[in-house]
Amino acid sequence: MALRELERTWALFTWTNKLLRPTRCVLDRVLVAPAWEAAFPLCSLLAIIRIGSDHTPLLLSSGEETRRVPPRFFFQTWWFNVPWFGELVSMKLQNFITELGPHMCYIELWQCVARNSRQILKGWGANLGKEKRDFRANLLLQVANLDSIANSSGLDEEGWALRYHLEYQLMALDRADEEYWRQRSRVQWTHRGDSSTTYIHAIESGRRRKCLIPRLKTDQGEVHEQRDLMEHIYQFYQGLMGLEGEPRRFALGPHL
Repeated sequence: MALRELERTWALFTWTNKLLRPTRCVLDRVLVAPAWEAAFPLCSLLAIIRIGSDHTPLLLSSGEETRRVPPRFFFQTWWFNVPWFGELVSMKLQNFITELGPHMCYIELWQCVARNSRQILKGWGANLGKEKRDFRANLLLQVANLDSIANSSGLDEEGWALRYHLEYQLMALDRADEEYWRQRSRVQWTHRGDSSTTYIHAIESGRRRKCLIPRLKTDQGEVHEQRDLMEHIYQFYQGLMGLEGEPRRFALGPHL
């Protein structure tokens, strides 16, 4: 069967020996069959900035990405590791109680404090994550600019040394993220399995992806739309398990 190599964008080479005078070549490729390419005509291959490895990661997209839903707010346990987090929460709670005054009952006071605390923490957590993302994005931009220069005119030893220094900073950020997820993985299902937490939502999202039926092959061809999929499945099982006398579309045998 004939295979065709997908053309990648952004990177000319996919491997380097990471020296100050590096040797670079193309070792990693993506080959697809004509039938697969016909099924995904909008497919693309993007080279991602190489961090930590001597190989350039290649991201294959089928062109059928769905719209991402904004994540819900959840209290993150790693916020306790921020040195001034406790003082921030204490000051905000004291300000809320002072502004509300002593005339409110305890239930109303608790509801107002909980609602305002959630709004404050949501914005504070978003800003904290944004600072980290902006710092990472700035490092990636500098690395991308150096890689562009290396692909066009080449870099001297100082340029490659700067590129490796920026790469080490990105690797340090990646190690911090790995530690964050490692700490979160210690929580057992028996402790948080039935709670409305990020953990249970991640489990349910993974289960939904596994059970998702993106397309079906029928006698009339492939079905992609969600409404057409539901109609085809409904009609199939209606004929399979319908009442006596109804025409059946499927049978296990002549008398079944």
